[in-house]
Amino acid sequence: MKASWMRNALQVAALVAWGSSFPTYAQSEVKPSLSEVESRAVNQVTHADEIAARLAPIKSIKDLTAYMARTSAADSLLNLLSPAAKNRFLSSLQFNEKGITSFSYADLEAELTPSQIYELLSLFGIQRTVPLMKGARVVDDTDRMIMANPIKHQCTGAHASCTLHKKLIL
Repeated sequence: MKASWMRNALQVAALVAWGSSFPTYAQSEVKPSLSEVESRAVNQVTHADEIAARLAPIKSIKDLTAYMARTSAADSLLNLLSPAAKNRFLSSLQFNEKGITSFSYADLEAELTPSQIYELLSLFGIQRTVPLMKGARVVDDTDRMIMANPIKHQCTGAHASCTLHKKLIL
């Protein structure tokens, strides 16, 4: 008991000592270059995208069919869209062995808010693409937050490209 109390006291003393010297330590450290900061940010975004893709319940047509079979109409995020828009969206989906590779977002942008689009695209692990949908109806602070989230490769680059037909190729 006494040893435990003594060890706790030493840990607290060490934290206080370290805490009081941290501002000096932080100020003395070399500041990272802009390219290092950008590289870290890109790595964090890539990491977050990979996690989203791994956790996505729909990675193939087979997964999509299973989702539609087990999810009631009232609970299906796909039913946020009108029936015609839902059919067009589903028809536009393309997959490879890693997941979704392409989809049309014209109907998402026309019928849904950014929050609704985010929820729907989370099924596929591609919710990061919502800020590209500039025509979506913004109705609250959450929508504004989603749309303010910058995407480094706005419709270009290795990860995504857009066409004039509002089709996103990942």
